[in-house]
Amino acid sequence: MNILNQCNDKEKVLLKEIGLEIENKEYSTDEVKEVEAKINDYIMSLSIKNGDLQSAVLNYSNLLNKLADRK
Repeated sequence: MNILNQCNDKEKVLLKEIGLEIENKEYSTDEVKEVEAKINDYIMSLSIKNGDLQSAVLNYSNLLNKLADRK
């Protein structure tokens, strides 16, 4: 899966904001799982008290769905 080609501009910005540099290449299934894990780790590191967690879940849900639907 070429993650970069699957992402829209907003999703590319979100990935950069959390420090993920995505290359224009075919990622293996394991590499895609690593990206998913890093996104999930970032989301879970946020505070639920000030709404950051809920906001991140909304922002990253489409991207996570794309990664989960890899074929």
